[in-house]
Amino acid sequence: MRKPISAAAAVFSAATGRAVPGPAVFGVMMMIGGLGWLTFLSPALAGQLKPWNMLLGVIAETALTVWLLAKGVSPERWRAQASARSP
Repeated sequence: MRKPISAAAAVFSAATGRAVPGPAVFGVMMMIGGLGWLTFLSPALAGQLKPWNMLLGVIAETALTVWLLAKGVSPERWRAQASARSP
């Protein structure tokens, strides 16, 4: 049941590393956290690593959420970043 969630977390974390309009450390943290969530593809491995495999993802997601709530996203910077990436 957790396999689609783990795969989605891995894809999201890879995309976050390039898309989050904030410090790059959040992207790196999300990628490392995504690796932790991927351990759920093997229930035996997830059981052995629990709770450490979840800790990295929880810390990364909490840090990103708190930063976005506290600092927010600058609309000007967001538009500039979007226009720089568009073909």
